[in-house]
Amino acid sequence: MLNFTQTKLNSSSLDVTSKGYGLGQYLSFLFQNDLYLDFVLRYIRYQNDMSASFLPNVNLPLNSGISNNIITSLELGYRKYIQNFYLEPQIELISGYVDSIHLHNENVDIKLDSYMPLVLKSAFFIGANNIKDAKLNLRAGFGYMSDLKKSGQKTFTDNLGTRHFDGLKDDRVFINLNTSYEISRNTRLSLDFEKSFLGDLNIDWSMNANLRYSF
Repeated sequence: MLNFTQTKLNSSSLDVTSKGYGLGQYLSFLFQNDLYLDFVLRYIRYQNDMSASFLPNVNLPLNSGISNNIITSLELGYRKYIQNFYLEPQIELISGYVDSIHLHNENVDIKLDSYMPLVLKSAFFIGANNIKDAKLNLRAGFGYMSDLKKSGQKTFTDNLGTRHFDGLKDDRVFINLNTSYEISRNTRLSLDFEKSFLGDLNIDWSMNANLRYSF
């Protein structure tokens, strides 16, 4: 599994761009009682660029910070079929290793400590398979995501001194829309859209595109 991600965070006082390149392994186990178990292990290398006008003495963009990260997830779900439709509750535990990040210029030095995240994600989906000559699938749902551990400590240093900020935990509600299309017997293209609400740090829209080849 190869992947590329790009994240942008923009406001009147903050501009962050992050690009990630990674590879990983995906395993899925299907049981006769309609339960399934999915396991994902990924390595992602991020390049982070940031400029922040709310910080004092930051008139120039901060130099890039490179981070090497590992993400692992274990998902347990149940899919109940009603003809071509299905109901799918699921619960997922996400962990791994988030590398430290060092951003700096001639005025400011920012360090984000590494940490091991622990996130619990539960969701409920309604889906339809075999649409349009059995090639198109659709799925929509909602869920709740909770950080079980705080993120790493942040350290800001400028000509006024050094300040330390503890990591935070967040909770949020999300909606998700997914569609997939069978290009050939072994190849499938899928698109996934997600938006979160009611958290301290929400995602306006997240889009994930996958091209999967089975053999």
